[in-house]
Amino acid sequence: KNSIRTTNTNTTSSTNSTSSSSVVQKVALYDMDTDLGSYWQVGKSRKEQRKEEQTKKEKLKLKKQKKSKKNLSKQDMWNKINQNHKKANTYYIDQDYTNALEYYMEELHYLKLVTDNKLIYNSMVTLQHIGECHFQLSNMEAALTYQIQHYKLALQFNSLADKQRAYYTIGRTYLENSYHIINHADKMKKNLTLALKYLHKALTVAESLTSIDNKNTEDVLKEKQLMIQTSCQELGMALLAKISIELSHESQTLALTYFDRALSLAVNNNDLY
Repeated sequence: KNSIRTTNTNTTSSTNSTSSSSVVQKVALYDMDTDLGSYWQVGKSRKEQRKEEQTKKEKLKLKKQKKSKKNLSKQDMWNKINQNHKKANTYYIDQDYTNALEYYMEELHYLKLVTDNKLIYNSMVTLQHIGECHFQLSNMEAALTYQIQHYKLALQFNSLADKQRAYYTIGRTYLENSYHIINHADKMKKNLTLALKYLHKALTVAESLTSIDNKNTEDVLKEKQLMIQTSCQELGMALLAKISIELSHESQTLALTYFDRALSLAVNNNDLY
């Protein structure tokens, strides 16, 4: 660098000092670049080039992985799905949502390659978990993307229980997102309107459930009550947030009604939390 800079500075007149500085800078970068000539042709820094090279490598690796996955037998697919699901669940229980997300995504890749309706049905659970991981990591936009995919599959398989879960998670995500835009009243109001809409749908579906995932009558009743309880709780919270930007006696009364109902169910189920 020093020899290049000295040579250019000594051979350039003082009137062209600005120009020489520019040339010196380019020559120095050119000398450091192992991919000779690329700096001049594209005008990109070495850092940008490395990033592009890494992206190309990752795409090539992903392409090879997809090709190898397609050649797996159905049993191998099952094994991969189960392995990733177990690992993901372990991280999820430990509240390590970053690692859980990685294994749920891997599981989803394998699920997308199968044509078995039973496995496609199982992917609803995976989509729900992926959405929840993103929610816990405050990636609200990504959370909604997977929650909506979960909802679409619930419609496809006519699963009322998963429809309720999807409505609930979508509503809760809109509610949580409203807290992040508290200084933007209009946007906050829109998010709260959507939160109330989906949470109310979640409550309505929960109240109508007569069966859930092939569970026995006692377990169905417990889960149904929990679904109603959490929906009422989030509806109360959404109404409280709405009151903060638009004072309404009606909203206050309704919020208290939802909280009372949630509390009553929590007491009955010995849910101290």
